[in-house]
Formats: sequence, C-alpha cells, structure tokens
Amino acid sequence: MSTPQTATRSKNATSEAPSSKTATEPALILVVDDQVRNLQIVKKVLTFDGFQVSTAESGREALKSLKARRPDLILLDVVMPEMDGFQVCEQIKENPETQNIPIVFLSADTEHQSIMKAFAKGGIDYVPKPFNKAELLARVRTHVDLHRSQLRHLRQVEERQRTLHIIANEWHKPLQRIYLFLSKIQDLSDAKAPETRIALSKEASKDTERMLASIEDFLHQQTGDYESGSEVTSGLTTDDLKSMAGKWYVTAKRKLVELVLSAPALPLAVPVALPFAIHQIVDAVLSNAVCFTPQTGRIEVKIYEEMQRIVMRVEDDGPGFSEDYLRRKFQPYMRPGNEPPSAALGVGLAAAKRIADRIHATLTIGNRSRPSGGGCVMVQFPLMEELAELKVKSKDTSAANSGKPTPKSASRGSAKEP
Repeated sequence: MSTPQTATRSKNATSEAPSSKTATEPALILVVDDQVRNLQIVKKVLTFDGFQVSTAESGREALKSLKARRPDLILLDVVMPEMDGFQVCEQIKENPETQNIPIVFLSADTEHQSIMKAFAKGGIDYVPKPFNKAELLARVRTHVDLHRSQLRHLRQVEERQRTLHIIANEWHKPLQRIYLFLSKIQDLSDAKAPETRIALSKEASKDTERMLASIEDFLHQQTGDYESGSEVTSGLTTDDLKSMAGKWYVTAKRKLVELVLSAPALPLAVPVALPFAIHQIVDAVLSNAVCFTPQTGRIEVKIYEEMQRIVMRVEDDGPGFSEDYLRRKFQPYMRPGNEPPSAALGVGLAAAKRIADRIHATLTIGNRSRPSGGGCVMVQFPLMEELAELKVKSKDTSAANSGKPTPKSASRGSAKEP
C-alpha cells in the first residue's frame, strides 16, 4: 500500500520531471554569479559542449527562475551581494520541489573551512576559481549523468510499487477464496460428496492460475511486453541463446556430462520482446537435460534456422520421456520412465511450456529415435510477421471487447476461463 513517504517521493519526482524529460534531451544548467563576465565564460563553455544554459546574476533571481523551470544542475557562486551562495543553497534545499537538484559551488575561496561549509549546506561538489574548462566540463557531465540516473531509478521504483500494489489487490480476493475452498475440502470426508470436493478443487485451481498469470505479467513487463505497445524485437540473437545455454556448461561438467553447443556462425535475430521469458525457458530445458543425463553422458544443444524460424533443439542421453508422460504432457511432478520419485520432473518443463505459449513460441518434447534412446526438447520461435499479426489481433480483440464486463480478479493474459 502507498505510504505518506512514498507519496512525498512521488511528488518530488513529478516536480523534477521537466529537468529530465528524455535521456537524449540536452541537460539544462543554471549558472548563478554576480559577475557578468564569469557568466559569459561559463555559458560559452557549456553551450559549446551541448548543454542548455540559463543564467542569474543574483541569488534572488536564481530562486525566481527555479519557479519557472527546473535545471538538471546548478553552478552557484559563493560570494555574492545580498544573498551569498550558501544562503541560496539553504533555500533551495528547504524547498521540497527543488531540494533534489544537485548544486556545485564555484568560488575563489579554497580554504578547507569554506569547502566543508559548502558540503554541509547541501552542495555535491566544489570547483575553485579560476576554473579549468576541462575539469569544469568533467564535473558537470558526471553530476548531470548521476542526477538523471537517480531520477530514472526513482521512476522505476515508483512504477514497480504501483504494480505491486495492483497485484496485491488483485491477489487478495483469490487468496481468500482458495483458503475457503481448501478449508471446505478438508472438512469433507473421502466418502462424502466427491463431486463437491472436485468442484471446489477446480475453483481453487482457477484462482491459482489467475494469480500465476498476474505475477508472470509483472515479471515480463520488467523487460517490455509487445502486447502493451513496445517493439517485438529486443536485440536478442542466436549468440545470446547459445550464451544462455552455455551457462550450464560448468554444472554439466561437475556431473561429468559433456555439453556441446552449436549455433550459426553469423548471429541471427530472435524476434521476441521478452528476454526474461527466454531465459526462463532455456534454464528449464537445460536444467531438465542436465538432471536426467547420467554421468559421462552427452547433451547437444543445436541452435539453427529452419523455414525462417529460429529453433533451439536439446538432445540428451537420459532415460527419455515415459509413454505416460508423453500422453499427459507437461503435467508437473511426473517421473520420466522408471525413475524414483526423487527424480520427478517437477514444474520446470510445465512452466517452460506455459511461458512459451504466452510469448507465442512452440515447445515440444519427445524421444530420440536412436537405439541408445534419450530425450529431445525443441523450442521454435515465431516469425516477426507472426508476432506483428498477433499484436494487431490482440488490439482488435481488445477493441471489440471494450465495454464488456470482466471479472475483477482476472488479469490481462490470465488463464483460460471455463
């Protein structure tokens, strides 16, 4: 839930937004000095380097200009009539709307006491006069970059807090329902009302599915989601897939398993908008292969292009998938073949299948046709054109369904409704 402290940070971030609208927009520097000649020199140096510059010849003029426009950085002279730089700095730091603007003091007074006073008043740096142009530019660039990075981080944190708040509200009712259903199931004896127990179990499963969908949406949004309007390409290549699989090399080696990787010599683009999801799929598939491949066995990871689609094929020397598992694919906690219960497949491949479906990739499993047997998992990524078409269809469906009531607990991309 939002707290008063969170609300205050939100307000400050909003007030500073004009100073850093985009990462590519030139930063605005406010230079405050009662000497016109000094203002001209600093403005010329900064403007030549690509900065926007505004000037003020007094402390009062500087405070007035801050009401109209917020700079990314203030270069503030210490010795000025009426209000010195320390007094101006105090007023800037006392104002919640301007307190986070970084201030660099400019002064010919290089005494230790003066420098310490500048930092005590809230300054972040101290540049002596006459200043060296290269040094001044280096300090300005550093502090502008830091300030903008802090603002970006603050916005990301606040956005994540808002998303978590939404998820918490969305989860509250389903959790209450699941708890109620499970309590009722426990109260029923095995021989009593089996239909009721089954119905309650199905309801609990549906609510759990919705909660899983909402948390997956949140995790995926950390790297972008093409359904929400971002590009359907993330710069991911076949070399990246090879690198993701290669991270399992050491784990396999510890088990005396040989891991062989192959990929196109020239990197090919993988048209997905969710690198996070791809990491999950690759890790689940390789984890399964390493787990079930016996010592001195071999795992082959082949990444290639087929029918203009990128394919990742993983073959191993393990026991392969049992006929029972292949009939009931991607059911969690099933054992491959005659393995003991401790070797259950768990939720890894089931989760990978679910994620692949959500990003419109195809994940299939089977057994090798070789006499030695072994398992095979293949992931096929869709074409760019297919993703673009799916994006258009998604928008059309949303437009067609606008105005139709939806369950409050259901989230975008939630599980199939009965």
